[in-house]
Amino acid sequence: MRQLAPLRQIFPGEGRFRAIGFDEGFIFLSHVVRKSLEEYQSGAARGDAEDMLELGLCYLEGAGGASPDPARAYQWIEKAAQTGHPRALYNLSYLLYAGLGVPADGKAARETLAQAAEAGDPQAAQSLGASYALGDGAPRDDQKAFYWLRRAAAAGDLIANYQMGLFYSLGERGIAKNPSLAAAYFRQAADGKLVEAEYNLALLLWRGEGVPANAEESFRLFLDAAQRGFPPAASWVANAYEEGRGVLPSPEEALDWRRKAAASGDIDSAILLSRKYYAGDGVAEDPQESFRWLKMAAERGDPLSQLDLAALYESGEIEGRDLERAFHWLSQAAASGAPEAHFRLGLFLLGGARGPEKVAEGTRLLERAAAAGLPEALTELGRVFWTGAGAPEDPERAISLWEKAARLDDSLARYRLAMAYAFFRENAEDWRKGLSLARELAGEGYPQAAELAEKIVAQRGELCGDP
Repeated sequence: MRQLAPLRQIFPGEGRFRAIGFDEGFIFLSHVVRKSLEEYQSGAARGDAEDMLELGLCYLEGAGGASPDPARAYQWIEKAAQTGHPRALYNLSYLLYAGLGVPADGKAARETLAQAAEAGDPQAAQSLGASYALGDGAPRDDQKAFYWLRRAAAAGDLIANYQMGLFYSLGERGIAKNPSLAAAYFRQAADGKLVEAEYNLALLLWRGEGVPANAEESFRLFLDAAQRGFPPAASWVANAYEEGRGVLPSPEEALDWRRKAAASGDIDSAILLSRKYYAGDGVAEDPQESFRWLKMAAERGDPLSQLDLAALYESGEIEGRDLERAFHWLSQAAASGAPEAHFRLGLFLLGGARGPEKVAEGTRLLERAAAAGLPEALTELGRVFWTGAGAPEDPERAISLWEKAARLDDSLARYRLAMAYAFFRENAEDWRKGLSLARELAGEGYPQAAELAEKIVAQRGELCGDP
């Protein structure tokens, strides 16, 4: 059976907190039309700032019976802003930023945004804080970002509460990590049904970080986020059903949610499904279904899945042997920079699958993987220099590479090193080292090591002090 990539333990959903981050730019709540267009026009004519703003928003969005007209929208929103109306200032900053009804003017947009924040508009304070966090329109300033986001959060802005939670949960940007404060901010945003905040609060409750562990509440939050279409939460719902944490265990529900998580983009869930169907773990063994989920993970950019998929195409285990597709997926994996991928692509090219002109490139890829400390790459690169197949023959360099791999406990390197010490080197000390290595490997049950030890004794025994 095919050897699956063994390079990581998979636990779907594990890792960093999911972040909207600070790159959302201007975020608008839905504009709710509460009056007729005529009522807004009448109030605006009397100089009512709120009606002027709402009339402008109707023209901006084509709402309330108004035809979309960015120029008229700008006219009325600017008039409202001139009265110092905080939300009008915020919307005016957006029009200036986006060039709606007026030529775009980033400098004026930022100045107006700052006025709106100073005037107390929570969304403006959040956007200003985010701009400082990003260094967008001004030099990055984490202290100012923190100040404005904290101010916006205190005024009830959901995104700002969420981002303050990120500050404290990640412990970055000069802010000390504080899970308790992170949980408090996430809860404020989660109570407002911000799905990302529900997810991160659920993580803290699951782990008992900053709050007492509460599997039941964690499950409810994950489930709500998943049902509202937040893909990362679905994998945690599956985890909960698998482990019976916060909910009665149910393999059927777990499998259903795992499928939903994978179908919505969760790579680790797709990998787990592939392995389940490959091994018949809790499901009927189904190589085609395993292949389908593996291919999905590969297509979404997972390097190890790309390596497994390449192995299938190279072996022809599922859809018939296809070296072109194998090369494609090996190349995709290697583009990620993973040493394992460089190693596998290097072996593929050294095998001549892309013609003799690509053999040297295969050696270079093995060298990159070896430089990253991958034991099997050191071992195979040693073979290249020992045999001269892919590079000029250089036995001493081969031995040096095998010694490095042996220090990383690579058994094949130790076996080859034992042979090189015993039959290439011309001194008793190295012969004894070769015999010692062969006996160690034999004691560990390594194939052919006992025979190698016997051969060394037969040919070098008396000369190396082992009659």
